[in-house]
Amino acid sequence: TEESIDFLETQIGLIQSVLAGLTVLAVALCARALDPRWMWPTALLAALWPNLALRPTTVMNETMFVFFLSWALCQNQGKAR
Repeated sequence: TEESIDFLETQIGLIQSVLAGLTVLAVALCARALDPRWMWPTALLAALWPNLALRPTTVMNETMFVFFLSWALCQNQGKAR
C-alpha cells in the first residue's frame, strides 16, 4: 500500500542520512591523516556540501557508494603511511 511505501522511503532516508554523517567522519579522518590541521575545516566543508547534505533525502544508491568509497580511501590512506 501507499502507507508502507512512504514508511519504507522514510526508513531508507534515515539510514542514508546516518551513512552521510559517517561519510563526513571518514573524510575528516582522511584529512587528519594528511595534516591534523585540516581535519575540522574539511569536516565542516563536507558536512555543508550540498550534494552530501541533500542527497540522502532521495532514495538513490549514490549515498552508499560515496560512503564505501570514502571509508576505503581512508583505510588506504592509513596503510600508505
